[in-house]
Amino acid sequence: MNKRILVVGGGIIGCLTAYYLERRGYDVCVVEQSEQLASGTTAMNGAQLSYSYVSPLGGPHLFKIMPQILMGLHPSITIKDWRNPDFWRFAGRLLGQSTPAAYRNNQKGMLDLSLRSAALMEAFLKEHEIADHFNFARKGKMYLYADSAAFEKAMRRAVDLKPYGIKQHILSRDEALEKAPLLADRRDHIIGALYAEDDHIGDAELLARYLQSNLLKNTDFKLGHAVRDLIFEGERFKKLRLNSGEEIEGDACVICCGAQAETLLRGHGRSAQIYPIKGYSVTLEGKGHLFDCSITDYSLNLLLAPLGTKLRLSGFMHCDGFSKRVPGDVRETFEKLIRHYCPDIDASSLTINSGFRPYRPNSLPLIKQSNASGLYYNIGHGMLGWTLAHASCENIANIMKQNM
Repeated sequence: MNKRILVVGGGIIGCLTAYYLERRGYDVCVVEQSEQLASGTTAMNGAQLSYSYVSPLGGPHLFKIMPQILMGLHPSITIKDWRNPDFWRFAGRLLGQSTPAAYRNNQKGMLDLSLRSAALMEAFLKEHEIADHFNFARKGKMYLYADSAAFEKAMRRAVDLKPYGIKQHILSRDEALEKAPLLADRRDHIIGALYAEDDHIGDAELLARYLQSNLLKNTDFKLGHAVRDLIFEGERFKKLRLNSGEEIEGDACVICCGAQAETLLRGHGRSAQIYPIKGYSVTLEGKGHLFDCSITDYSLNLLLAPLGTKLRLSGFMHCDGFSKRVPGDVRETFEKLIRHYCPDIDASSLTINSGFRPYRPNSLPLIKQSNASGLYYNIGHGMLGWTLAHASCENIANIMKQNM
């Protein structure tokens, strides 16, 4: 009989973890608190597969913008969680990871995972031929810069990445606008751009559900059930206890529930040092034709991604605990963009989705066995869960295969 692995969390990380565990001969049970898979942070992500441009949250640049953040003047980073000790612990650790040496080390770790993920995605697509089922497209990505110093730094970084085989093309303002004519009104705010031809687009929510319906043959899904507790026998994981009181036994368990993981682990004196940073997104039907490539505008810290026939706008970084409130400035920013690019849409009736990105101070996901036998982690991917998913999930499956 195959060993049974319990996966806590049914986002893209949980579903791909199940996929790679199945391929190593395990039976899997995915436990998800929502009634549908991938309906949380996975559903609201920016849809960009940013393989060539991963960067830690912390770094020397953080000290330069800190006064702007603290005074509430930063265009996209907002702190509301001042009274929460968890925020202060995270902030202190983040600053500790912002030295030049730590930044280089963390960026190297992220890049290694990212490039491995890109290779695994290609192998996955070649084997299953399902690109159309999750709107995967090789459209490339353009990074816009409004600040000459930031653009010069980005150009130096593009040169540094060449030995890794990463292709980033430096574009003038005119060349950038030629790729995205609708940005002409921002001409005076664009110094230049980088175009990464190996960055792609895909709908992680659709892929998670395709995996459930078509590829995961030895995986059970227990949806609409939140995990209340982890049950141990001595120092070994034994089973999950759900909010309903039901208990589910397994030979091992992988925690893949993103920002919610910290609450679950703390009940047992453990911590993944995860803090939730909230982001927002809007998806517009029938507007995917407006842009030929995905775009990251660094002056606004907003992402635009043509996702099949849809257009997704996403961005912001709000430290506000687990509040689901959508601030007025977020709505105003989205409404302004939509009125300009899509004047036929009633921007006042927008549905703005929010999600909690599970950030760790070093921006690297925690992929390892815990100090308890049979309990494993695949959590803490920040805003790059979709980009790093394949490599992270392959890694934890390999670790489990070696240890079990």
